[in-house]
Amino acid sequence: MKPKLRITMGVLIFILCLFSAGFVAGQAAVKNRIKFIKEKIPQKWWHGGWDEESDLNDLLSPSHTDKHQKAQAQYLLASQHYANRYHQRALQGYRKLINDYPNAWFECQKAQFEIGQIHLYRLQEFSTAIYAYQKVIDDYPDNYLKAMAQMMKARAYREQKDYGRAFIEYEEVIKKYPKYRTEVTEASIDMGDLFISKALNAQAQPEQRNTDLDEALLSYKRAYNFCPVNHPELMERTLDGIYRSFRCRDMNLVRATQFIKFQKYGIAGIDQQEGTDDDLINPLEEIQL
Repeated sequence: MKPKLRITMGVLIFILCLFSAGFVAGQAAVKNRIKFIKEKIPQKWWHGGWDEESDLNDLLSPSHTDKHQKAQAQYLLASQHYANRYHQRALQGYRKLINDYPNAWFECQKAQFEIGQIHLYRLQEFSTAIYAYQKVIDDYPDNYLKAMAQMMKARAYREQKDYGRAFIEYEEVIKKYPKYRTEVTEASIDMGDLFISKALNAQAQPEQRNTDLDEALLSYKRAYNFCPVNHPELMERTLDGIYRSFRCRDMNLVRATQFIKFQKYGIAGIDQQEGTDDDLINPLEEIQL
């Protein structure tokens, strides 16, 4: 009897191994499907131009059991509705993700952030957007989305024309999240733009106008110092802001042109040799942070 039992156990182990291998392979296949779907979605997915709804709905069917993978699929499905401007369906999809898969905290945090984006940019419901962004900050662990949510709160207040509160929120980004350089850069650019708008107000007094332009330069200088090298669009916005600030501050193009030359040639100037007559000075050095 013992040899027969040994054979039976061996067969059972073999069957279990086959089942386990099949289960792992199935999970890997689902993961690869999500990866394949993500690769087809454009980077600026909210502009539309993509359709993965059928495959995403299939991944959310009862036959698939991995909750984290289903959470990813639910996020992408809600984002599909967002991109197609089905705003209420998108909001419902993001809320379903948060309710059904609370342990997938990163997807839930992204969903909560996108809820704010819809209310801010698509529905122009600014107070609701501010509430949504605050939940991103309050309810989830620290990462770049907290800094983004803080910045988007500032933009929502700016849309409400509550510029004082907008400045406070931008300053919170800079103070609380210095390690997130992209978000600090964006917040600083936004602040510079606001200061220029204040300075160019027809009712602004000359002294206050100059103060606001100096503050704009400080903000753009911070953006210049924090801007990641792999974000040429942000650097272009930063340099444009510095140029406009110098131009408005001096009422001529001298320092603005000097700054542009400094960016192009550096200290050494056109001949690229330091210590010669064409050496340049960075006009930002006189602006103290």
